Amino acid sequence: MFLPIKFLKTFAFIQVFIEIGISLAAFVGAYYIYKLLSQVDNHLQEIGIVIICRFQYFITTSFLATPFFVLAFGIFAVAISGMLGTLMKEKKYLLVFFNVGNLCLGLSFVILGLIAMALDNSIEKDHTCRPSDPQYTTIQKLYSEVESVLCKDSCECYYYKEINYQVAKQVKVYSKTDQTKAINAQECDYFDGGFPLDVDVVQWMENEFDCSGWCISYPIKFFDDVNSDVKNYKYSCYTAIGNYFKTIFHISKIVFFVVSSIMGVMFVLTCCLGYHPDHQHQFKNYRKIADQKK
Repeated sequence: MFLPIKFLKTFAFIQVFIEIGISLAAFVGAYYIYKLLSQVDNHLQEIGIVIICRFQYFITTSFLATPFFVLAFGIFAVAISGMLGTLMKEKKYLLVFFNVGNLCLGLSFVILGLIAMALDNSIEKDHTCRPSDPQYTTIQKLYSEVESVLCKDSCECYYYKEINYQVAKQVKVYSKTDQTKAINAQECDYFDGGFPLDVDVVQWMENEFDCSGWCISYPIKFFDDVNSDVKNYKYSCYTAIGNYFKTIFHISKIVFFVVSSIMGVMFVLTCCLGYHPDHQHQFKNYRKIADQKK
């Protein structure tokens, strides 16, 4: 039993525009990923943070953005061949290229989806910061030093919020009214700007991910604003960054598999159109087309 020839012809016309839309979305997605992750990557690299999966590959911006750019060009080229094949009906090889291109792109997206799935699973699920990690002795050491100074005798802070049990462990010397007091470690005279790494990046990290601490979580933000809320009192920045990259890979996995499914449907329906009994006299099968070109 075959699908109606009218439906197949209509879909053959529409799928060209669907593919152009996918290519444009791929271009936009590639640019968005590049801009978003380049900012994150640059900041993390400035303080010596690298995201390592158990395959020991460094996760970089180009790793995610490049496939989108390459596939966007490929999808656009295939879509143009489909459009030309629809308009120039005597050029049957254009539709052949269009359908073979859909098959190749569909398989490419399946492979990318499997890679994204593997990376999603390979990011350490427990997000445990080990003493063997280089960041343990750099970032966490910085936090440990600041913890003993900010909102303590060495540096009174301005803290206007209610003091609960968790916050009371960190906020001991503070004022609820004097806004000239320090709200972060950078404003403490004790340090006088003498930090072992770029604390502006640590401040960005706390603000971006609503976290505090690297290996050990804290209830206040030491470098952003002590009055800013953290996501929860057990949400360290190590955990936050791990969750961020896992989310990126998880979303990419879904997108890749959905697009590959769309490509698969277009390939199957185009084949149905080519081999439809009512269409054989107009659109020969691919082997006959190849023979005619010889």
